[in-house]
Amino acid sequence: LLIFLCIIYLPGAISHGRLISPLTRKGDTGYEDDPTPGFTSSQFVCRHTTRNNDAVSAVTAGDDFSLRWRFGAAHVGDCSVFVSYDVAETDLAKQKYFKIANLPDCRSQNNEDVTITIPDWLPAGDAILRWDWPALHTFPNVEFYSQCADITITSGSTVSPADIESYSIISPPIYPKNGHTGVGYRNPFNPSSSQFMTGPACARDFTGNNCGLTAVGTEGNT
Repeated sequence: LLIFLCIIYLPGAISHGRLISPLTRKGDTGYEDDPTPGFTSSQFVCRHTTRNNDAVSAVTAGDDFSLRWRFGAAHVGDCSVFVSYDVAETDLAKQKYFKIANLPDCRSQNNEDVTITIPDWLPAGDAILRWDWPALHTFPNVEFYSQCADITITSGSTVSPADIESYSIISPPIYPKNGHTGVGYRNPFNPSSSQFMTGPACARDFTGNNCGLTAVGTEGNT
């Protein structure tokens, strides 16, 4: 019995998942794998409020960029990538983001390097790269995970952050509460049903990085 209790309370035994590359604001790849309190929680925007200047990744607009996530419990669900230039805003509900990538069925790429294309129109400057994962293993309920990584973008784009339509993650929320609210989520346990992806469209009609899955007019577009 004692051995059993020790096993179930080991972090690895209760882990869910997190982004581990690029290095997030946590500053290491240690345990930060639990779900956030929910889809309207400031922790779902970013788990840490301020920029970590010791964990900044260089990003070049137009180039490929690699991400890696580690799921101790590889729940079914889809992941997404967002960017914000509101690096000085400490009220997380007021930070404005836009999407640049859809990562469908992200558990199928657990602990692998996954390459996305950084849009060539991204403006130069300091920014936040935000990754999230609405996990659907308790459908119709949803568990919400996220991490933020600080980045500095090199770019020759003439677009400014103000030119890019952006929005709060939680005020109002960009995702439905569960599979029975709003556009809902796909039921991963009923493969004969529509297996759509839920979330906002990518910015500026970007078509790379599986962005078509949540384009305006799709079933799960929010």
